[in-house]
Amino acid sequence: EEMATPVITYPHWEQSQSAWISPGERLQIPVPMAKKGRLLHVEFDVIKGLDVDFDVMIEGEDGGAIRLYGPTRRARGLNAVMEIPFDGDAYVTFDNINSWFVHKHVSYTLCFTDSSEAEVESSSRMRFGKALVMKPKSMQDDVDAVVSDAAPTTEIRVAAGTQEEVVVSVVKGQRLNVAFDVLEGRDIDFGIMLLAEGEETPTSLYGPSRRATKLQTSIPVPATGTVHLGFDTSYTWISSKLVRYSAVCSADELC
Repeated sequence: EEMATPVITYPHWEQSQSAWISPGERLQIPVPMAKKGRLLHVEFDVIKGLDVDFDVMIEGEDGGAIRLYGPTRRARGLNAVMEIPFDGDAYVTFDNINSWFVHKHVSYTLCFTDSSEAEVESSSRMRFGKALVMKPKSMQDDVDAVVSDAAPTTEIRVAAGTQEEVVVSVVKGQRLNVAFDVLEGRDIDFGIMLLAEGEETPTSLYGPSRRATKLQTSIPVPATGTVHLGFDTSYTWISSKLVRYSAVCSADELC
């Protein structure tokens, strides 16, 4: 008889607290036991100071580092799940380096979740320029994104067990304003990759975010090239997803 493959278990880890971040400083939180395949659940809310820059990085044993989420500028809150791609040292960073006057007070919860648990709805609240506008609601409410007339929307259906990409040409120094809402199918995995001109390997600008229900974000473009918005349903073989999205490039007016 074949012996069943043992299931690897890890001690429960969770960190939940609030912290002040001084002007020009950053708060970096190490994430222990960052092992391949684990799901990191990140939730935070800016209590005072309006917004904060945010990202999640992981460095492998070979010294190579990749970004799991962000960099996201001027985030007001986040609730997201991201998969650890390999064993390494992960760090969650709240960055107030762009502010010289305002202290930021952030309340956050970091923990590992299990795919067998109830679905986690991912959403983010951002502070934007003119292209995208967010209604001022708390994270406990549904996050309703309002897309202006300058950002036309498109609907795309993603068959079960497949991936769909939307390609957008970008220029260094622009901002990529992206919003989407899952109309049918509850949620979808999502990420944004940049393939810079002359490069063969893409870099992650956002995500991957697991089981997102809606999203609105504004990302600085670090290089000229093509951006690939990825809508992924490979985690389900039952139902397709209908998504309404917008992707608009604009001048970077944030300071």
